[in-house]
Amino acid sequence: MYNALNQHPEIYMPVNKELNFYFKEKLFNKGIKYYESLFQPKGQQVIGEASPGYICHPLVPKRIFETNKDVKIICILRNPVERAKLEFRLND
Repeated sequence: MYNALNQHPEIYMPVNKELNFYFKEKLFNKGIKYYESLFQPKGQQVIGEASPGYICHPLVPKRIFETNKDVKIICILRNPVERAKLEFRLND
């Protein structure tokens, strides 16, 4: 998904994938100005990033909402049914 979005001329994606700002305390404590400095769009209409770890951290949704109430989130799950079956078998 990162590569596909990065190819769109109106979407800016940072060079480094997985910034992990919202769940790595060391980064989050640097503040929102630090996070914003990681983005250097050149006229694109949309700015995004890809950090899969956001889905696992309990504080991430609140932190994102507090810093950008208009955010749009795209979440892709690979083979969710198969992964759920595997998790079920592992926990038996």
